[in-house]
Amino acid sequence: ILSMARDNSLIWIGTVNGLYACDQERKTLLYYQSKSDDNQTLPDNQVTSILVDRNRNIWAGTENGLAMMKAGSNSFSRISELASSGFQVSDNTIKALLEDDRGYIWVGTFGDGLYILNRESGKFVHLMYDYNNPYSLSNNEVLSLYMDFSGIIWVGTNGLDKYNPKKEKFMLFDYVPYT
Repeated sequence: ILSMARDNSLIWIGTVNGLYACDQERKTLLYYQSKSDDNQTLPDNQVTSILVDRNRNIWAGTENGLAMMKAGSNSFSRISELASSGFQVSDNTIKALLEDDRGYIWVGTFGDGLYILNRESGKFVHLMYDYNNPYSLSNNEVLSLYMDFSGIIWVGTNGLDKYNPKKEKFMLFDYVPYT
């Protein structure tokens, strides 16, 4: 099991062999898997992250891209098929997903930094490490995302970044081992 999320009575379980939806009330188990020739399925069977957004849409990050199932639907749409902004997430390993308090979807990738989707405009912002900018993301391998009660976004990489949306900059918390 690589990831889990809860949506009312459903528990979503991401595994190395696909995505399961366990309905606790009905005592049923649904299975979703990738089919390479079908864009209405997951991009890959290794489901590394799951997000249930405020509209009850299911987002599934996989080893080879991102997919979303609209609430009430029973099939996924690959995000590269949905985005109007030229966003190419296919072939990216998605490690973390987050919805912030504005409803933006944060997508943490393993090696390609962060993507932030503004669902109203359909546009993505791409944030990456920039050697010349001390306020950029500190590493392009984003492993986890968390939003605290004040709206600060914490980004787990090979260190810990703190992103303040009001200031639109990252601050790195360096790992200093005790000696």
